[in-house]
Amino acid sequence: VSAGDLPGGKPVYFGSYREVFSRDLYEAVTGMLADGDVATARAATRFLFERQQTAAGNMPRNSLLNGQAAPDTGGVQLDETAYPILMAYLTGLSSDLTLYRDHVRPAADYLVSHGPSFGNERWEEQGGFSPSTIAAEIAGLTAAAHIARVQHDPAHARLYQAVADDFQRTIKGL
Repeated sequence: VSAGDLPGGKPVYFGSYREVFSRDLYEAVTGMLADGDVATARAATRFLFERQQTAAGNMPRNSLLNGQAAPDTGGVQLDETAYPILMAYLTGLSSDLTLYRDHVRPAADYLVSHGPSFGNERWEEQGGFSPSTIAAEIAGLTAAAHIARVQHDPAHARLYQAVADDFQRTIKGL
């Protein structure tokens, strides 16, 4: 059944493990890369940016298979925005100017303006600081800094790396 079907005018709801979480897709993408399937890993990364990403730059907690926010998406979880940036770096998409300008930079800017803790953290939708989420933010922002350098955007590269370094230096005190 298509995630876009609207029986009786209402969206089909399958439950969270039939939905797309970028943190889970990150795990699948690393497996694809280990297996040498770069094309599918890149397609999965592009799905998150092109179908899931919101106008604010973040990713929803989870989406339906068509990229629409799931009915149970709940609040923002920052690792869900950090992982796609890391995926863009790992899958070799750093040289794609359109992806950087329209997707990676807005996602990284969202992390800079909302991190290291904002809304719900990843473990059962509770607030607070999560070492796992902050580690994902550090990795995502470091990847964004690399991509910004490849895109000849040194100001954003310095900003993203400086924020990642600040998160890393202060994590123990949070």
